[in-house]
Amino acid sequence: MPLPYYHIIHLVAVMALFAGTGAALGASENEGLRKLGGILRGSALLLLLVSGFGMLSKLSLMKAMPLWVWVKVGIWVVAAVLPVFVKRKLLPGSAAVVLALVLGAAAAALGYLKPF
Repeated sequence: MPLPYYHIIHLVAVMALFAGTGAALGASENEGLRKLGGILRGSALLLLLVSGFGMLSKLSLMKAMPLWVWVKVGIWVVAAVLPVFVKRKLLPGSAAVVLALVLGAAAAALGYLKPF
């Protein structure tokens, strides 16, 4: 598959991740919406992982992955568990929203700038 397709899938998955996280965090009373948010988040996380590594393969970066890739994988892990932190009351919902935006901005900057 050409590189632009991986990029488009990656960006759509980011949007789905934020939508699913918002649904999971905001739907405390609505069980159906919370489940839909969880399904959307899980699917988005899988698509992010597959499309991200697909882009790395197309860019011939799979053999010696730079540090920025590992930082983005760490961001991916934190984004995956963010709603769990809120559900277990380890993090307030408002802080989770701000953290999600900061993580998203950091991941975007790392992906486009590839600083290290």
